[in-house]
Amino acid sequence: MFCPECGATDVEMIDGICKNCFLKKFQLMEIPENITVTICKHCNAKLEEGKWKDEYIPEEEIIYRALERNITISDLAENEEIELEIDQMRGTIAECYVEAVATVLGEEVVETHTPDVKINYSVCPDCSKRNAGYYEAVIQLRADDRELEDEEIATAEEIINRTLDKQFKKDKLAYIPQVAKLKEGNDYYIGSLKSAKKVVEHLKEEFGGTTKESPRLISEDKSTGKGLYRIWIALRLPKFVKDDFVKYHDNVYQVSDVDGNRIQVINLENQDIIA
Repeated sequence: MFCPECGATDVEMIDGICKNCFLKKFQLMEIPENITVTICKHCNAKLEEGKWKDEYIPEEEIIYRALERNITISDLAENEEIELEIDQMRGTIAECYVEAVATVLGEEVVETHTPDVKINYSVCPDCSKRNAGYYEAVIQLRADDRELEDEEIATAEEIINRTLDKQFKKDKLAYIPQVAKLKEGNDYYIGSLKSAKKVVEHLKEEFGGTTKESPRLISEDKSTGKGLYRIWIALRLPKFVKDDFVKYHDNVYQVSDVDGNRIQVINLENQDIIA
């Protein structure tokens, strides 16, 4: 047999031609010349198959992932290695270089491509809500029959910020668009109801107190007919604070500690501690 491409005889034939001619025509890698990626200009979340995912990834990493996702390597390749480079950014277009090295039929094959990755900037739904000051819940921090202490407010806000920072890793609406400082206490507007409830849970662990939820109808979804609500969560701290004096059954006590589950007092006559 002879190769119809080059005329070589007595050589290994693959798909009707010799191995050398086969390897010359062989395509090791397939990748589109032009790739488009849509990302959120605020958080770098990527729109993929109709869903936003993988936020806060550097733009360069998004480009590399787009290249990797669009590469197809031949089934005949073995021990393949792929090198990706961004040669330059031209506006919103990344001019890239892709090199693949692999063993095919016992021979080393090297193939290069120079695809472009175009970045389309948009705004994801969560960032759109954040920019509009969207909120689902309001935490009303109050005290029972007294004003809030400055120290209580400072501690509460530390807990709120710490909790929301932790929640933000999985809930992009875990943020505070607004704080209303009122005579009777503070109102904290929270983007996500789920995160607001987590905040209240941690505040109760620290201060105790009682909670009450009050839904308020904001509008109606015309497509479903269902009402859209915001939730006001009132957290009322206990009446007593540390160092307060309390009279009970003709005995005078001093509050020595208040936490989420109990109030501890000291009998001033005999120094007995009661919780």
